[in-house]
Amino acid sequence: MSTKRQTMLQTNVAQREYYENADGYNESPLNTRSTNIWRRMRRNAYSVFKNAEIQKSVVQLHRQWMGDVSNAKVLDLGLGQGNPLSLQLAREAREYVAIDLSSTRMDMFRTKLREAGIQGAKTYVADFLSDEFPERGFDIVYAMSVFHHFEHIDAFLDALSDRMSVGGIAITQDPLQTWLPMKLMRLVYHRLQTGGAWEFPFTRDSLEIIERKFKVEHVQGIYGDSKWAIPISIFSPEIAKRFAQRWHLKDLRDATNLNAILSCLRVSFMLRKQ
Repeated sequence: MSTKRQTMLQTNVAQREYYENADGYNESPLNTRSTNIWRRMRRNAYSVFKNAEIQKSVVQLHRQWMGDVSNAKVLDLGLGQGNPLSLQLAREAREYVAIDLSSTRMDMFRTKLREAGIQGAKTYVADFLSDEFPERGFDIVYAMSVFHHFEHIDAFLDALSDRMSVGGIAITQDPLQTWLPMKLMRLVYHRLQTGGAWEFPFTRDSLEIIERKFKVEHVQGIYGDSKWAIPISIFSPEIAKRFAQRWHLKDLRDATNLNAILSCLRVSFMLRKQ
């Protein structure tokens, strides 16, 4: 086993302990004060995107990229207590496998599966990088805000490829820190952040590694032009919502290559195993 992989496995032990009692979005007593302040600010700032249903639009794009999953073995990677597509994938896929580090969050998802009457789904509380996770041959890997939790993305992508079928696809969404103002804010915040040991928003180097390891079939920048609705929301949430929706459509049209996404705050990929 490589040193990089061993390092990430060790980091994930601490990450697992954290996610048993907290998440990566909301405030928590486990967080430093600066982390809770940052998350409060981020939640307030991103409320304009929620009002404009931008994330809903992105999830619809992900589902479009997947196509028919009825003959696919699908991995829902690091899903927490379930993402917007989890139940649909569990219901429609030929074989559905879910994995998360946290037993607390996986138990919540298992309850959702039972309540939805979905049987046959496989659920694992395990580390994706560890041999304790036995599954392979995935045709589709869905990873919502997961890739950036791996410090050595090259080693992670090698492990991902090993578990995928020939021609399989991975669909992702992760934060970027290629826009200079965000890069500077994150550099300051990272020093004070709870969970900084497993938070690595994509840099230009990350994007180059992804492009080397997989064939990039689709790339979609998110919160590019639409991020400018955030300051407008301070004065008028309704006007900001309209601008966010309009600018999001522009992002969907224009932020579709690696050069065009550099000023965006998030990015989604459809990657194919070469």
